Amino acid sequence: MQAVLRFNSLRDSVYFLAFWAIWAAGPLAFAGPPDFSQGGMGTYEYSITDATAPEGLLYSHGIWMGITNDPTIQGWSFSVCHDSTTSDVCGLETTSFVQALNPIAGLFFESLGFDDRATVIPGSTDGAWQLIVIDQFASFFFPTNGNHEVCVVSYLADPGTAGTVTSTSICNDSGNPQVEAVIVCCGGQSIHDGNMLVTGSATTTHTASSDQWSFRADPLSVLYCLSTGGCIVCNHSIDLEIANTAANTTLTEGAGFAFALTYDSNFITVNGVAPGAGLTALNGGLGPDLFVSNDTGSGISVQVLNTELPMIPGFPYQPELSTWSGQAAVVLDVSVNTTSLAGNLLGATTTLSWGDAGDGVSNSMTIFCGQESLIPLAEIALEDIDILLEPLFALDFSRGDCNGDASMDIADVIFLIGGYLAMPATGPPGLCAAACDINGDEGIDIADVSYGLNYLLLGGSMPPPPFPGCDIVVGVDCQQTTGCP
Repeated sequence: MQAVLRFNSLRDSVYFLAFWAIWAAGPLAFAGPPDFSQGGMGTYEYSITDATAPEGLLYSHGIWMGITNDPTIQGWSFSVCHDSTTSDVCGLETTSFVQALNPIAGLFFESLGFDDRATVIPGSTDGAWQLIVIDQFASFFFPTNGNHEVCVVSYLADPGTAGTVTSTSICNDSGNPQVEAVIVCCGGQSIHDGNMLVTGSATTTHTASSDQWSFRADPLSVLYCLSTGGCIVCNHSIDLEIANTAANTTLTEGAGFAFALTYDSNFITVNGVAPGAGLTALNGGLGPDLFVSNDTGSGISVQVLNTELPMIPGFPYQPELSTWSGQAAVVLDVSVNTTSLAGNLLGATTTLSWGDAGDGVSNSMTIFCGQESLIPLAEIALEDIDILLEPLFALDFSRGDCNGDASMDIADVIFLIGGYLAMPATGPPGLCAAACDINGDEGIDIADVSYGLNYLLLGGSMPPPPFPGCDIVVGVDCQQTTGCP
């Protein structure tokens, strides 16, 4: 049995004990004024969304409450029953609509629970239940007309169930005492199934297993100097995404994950591992309960877990489901070493590969289902992360040698004017634009003419390196040598 009970105060917990005693004696009945006339009540309906259940994987049903012509709902309860021969109930969550119902003091009482077949409760049917009391004094009414999702129940589809179609329905049988389908309105009036309350069911279509999650990151491109092999920018952050990829389920959540990546230490050094934006937002910005990483020198592993403490002694820990889909779950800080590629005109590719890092951590998503961990090894799409090492085709040049005749003189200034500043141009551009950038400000304009003439004729400052010799400047691409020896 799994259950979550929440109270707003000690006083509320005392009210709950009295309330539960009444519940155990019979169907749900809230104290309130005498019954209103039947004509003054609205109509009510519980409905369930259909679901596709890939065998061996998680899926979910949304539970909806429809209310027409009655803004006075004070509470409700229901059970959800499923075919326990094909699926196992894993857990359930209330919705933001429910939590926002009582803006003054919050919900007086909320009970969520489920009974799976591993821990069958005597007198209960495998399934889940929700029980809500909005206002303990029945003195406030809340405008809840419309159709509202009040709960999401998660299940694990059994292997070998592909091709079957089962039903999930609102019922009165789960829990002990069993939780009946009831809506409370009109100052305490209990509306039961068949008495202005309609209870529905949903179809669960079981299919073959498919990839539900992906581990991926965008490929990274790193430039290196052809002559020295030094990388232009060596430190990089890699955002690792863990995303739900199944189009046949709305379940995009998990309580934890683990993975391992191997790498070639000749090219890659891992400087650090940190939670990404998808994790740092958990627990009010405090991050996940557990984040552990380990670097073996040839591989990196990460384990993440987020759980709730048990609300009542003896109750098991609850998975706190969190959505990471489409967000960076983990950020890897890496340094790239390209020195071995000096003179390599073709470049290379080094890869972060999903696999065993040597410390026993697998490369699989871990999703909690009840007290068990589901590790769908075959149902994860793994995309290796390629780091492309690309040469920067830069050649030696000498700054100021704009015409490429192996010296700097007045002819270079004239060449610069004709090829870059004259309108229209009176000559070709230089073989290496960087050589014509005489003042080294990464642009070619009249300032370069002034700088060059000042040096040549008036004894001004020399051009910045490379001058008077030849060299490569990181980030500067010369397509052809300018006459350097």
